[in-house]
Amino acid sequence: METIWRDGTHDAINEAAGRPAGSLLNGYHFDFREDGSRRYLMGAEAPAGAAAPEGLAILPLPAQTYAVFESREPMEGEGEIGLEILNVWRRVYSEWFPSTQFEQVEGPCVEKYAWTDESRTESACEVWIPVRRRSGTCGV
Repeated sequence: METIWRDGTHDAINEAAGRPAGSLLNGYHFDFREDGSRRYLMGAEAPAGAAAPEGLAILPLPAQTYAVFESREPMEGEGEIGLEILNVWRRVYSEWFPSTQFEQVEGPCVEKYAWTDESRTESACEVWIPVRRRSGTCGV
């Protein structure tokens, strides 16, 4: 992941999306397989009608219901996301899903990252997971 900060890919993605250089990119988990593997890419929301520059791709996100989980963490070093995001994922699957009437459905999961202020010493993250109410349930 740190390679894209050094080789210019990070800034190229931000430029293509019309965002300032150094903006944090989102992570997209998609193409989930039965063996538990999945594909992952980093990017940003593209302006409507935008085409991907050469060497980059656009991942369409379907309109669907998402459960959203928020987190903040201090940044450790230049461009490195720490372990807090792993805690969010762990808690979603070990605590939230077992205690709700929702289940994950097919579709990309999104990690949205942003700086909390100009000092770039803390990041905020949202984890978006596509969900639906389990059949035969009502309420939250």
